Amino acid sequence: MTFNYLLFDFDGTLVDTAGKALTIYNRICGRYGLKKIEDSEIESIKKLSAGQLVKYLKIGALKLPFLIFELKFKLAREMKDIPLIKDSIREVLEDIKNRNPGLIVGIVTSNWKKNVKKFLKLNGMDLFDFIHASGAYEKKHRKINKVMKKYAMDREKTLYIGDEIRDIIAARKSGIKIVAVTWGYNDVEVLKDNNSDFIIKEPEELVGIVC
Repeated sequence: MTFNYLLFDFDGTLVDTAGKALTIYNRICGRYGLKKIEDSEIESIKKLSAGQLVKYLKIGALKLPFLIFELKFKLAREMKDIPLIKDSIREVLEDIKNRNPGLIVGIVTSNWKKNVKKFLKLNGMDLFDFIHASGAYEKKHRKINKVMKKYAMDREKTLYIGDEIRDIIAARKSGIKIVAVTWGYNDVEVLKDNNSDFIIKEPEELVGIVC
């Protein structure tokens, strides 16, 4: 199978925001009347979907948008200190683009576009043709569908790369293939249980799938 379009999730797939977001959450959660996340809880949390995590932390619907906004705002201020989640991602993407002239590579995210641009610039990753950023409340498959319509993408030629259960679900709803990476938010067993088309443990494995 040949893929002409690659769509990347951002948080947890390209950038290691999970640790920083956890630190920020624990710093501000008291103001929202929420409990801290202890180190002993992290492994069990990695088995939860985003929706299940909200329920686990007992974040009410009225508090959630304010909490998300503050997390994004504080992440923006600390973006310079957040690393690539895997050191080889940059080289892998360069290799894939060199092997596939005309390949379209984009980012689909609920993070702020300015956060993404800042991170890419700081890490010398001018490798993406576009960034589609929209609110956290828009379903991910709808974001994907908007991008596919805008760029006239063939579903059979489009591959999504993400790290969460919701990425797998979104790809299924959009009718495209999905690569789940094991270095992000959800652990490998949960990704297997949700029947991702591909599961990779290292960025280099993506070359074999795309090329």
